[in-house]
Amino acid sequence: AVDPAADPAASGKPAAWDSENIRVPELYTFASEKDGIITVNIVNAAFDHPAEVELTLPAETCLSGEILAAEDPHDVNDAEHPEKIVPVEASGAAVPVAVAEQTFRFTVPTASVSVYRFA
Repeated sequence: AVDPAADPAASGKPAAWDSENIRVPELYTFASEKDGIITVNIVNAAFDHPAEVELTLPAETCLSGEILAAEDPHDVNDAEHPEKIVPVEASGAAVPVAVAEQTFRFTVPTASVSVYRFA
């Protein structure tokens, strides 16, 4: 038998590894609602692949989406390059598409933080 703690693929759930070989989730999500707008934040901690997401929300449409990501997950903003990594509007596969009533499907990039607003 394979120990899921030793092999994240054995659990069937996405996982990433930190520097001490501790199993941690690859995808983090949290949401809030204010004045009828649902804001969903998604962090894809995986350094080697995008994440397919399907959300079911009490919403009819996606109003906007912003993504913070870089081609190289090790890139940083610094004094010489203060805007090397900046949020961009979601485009292509990162734009939520309604696949059923109140259900949206999209892909978030590798090593990214995304913020979507639904109504």
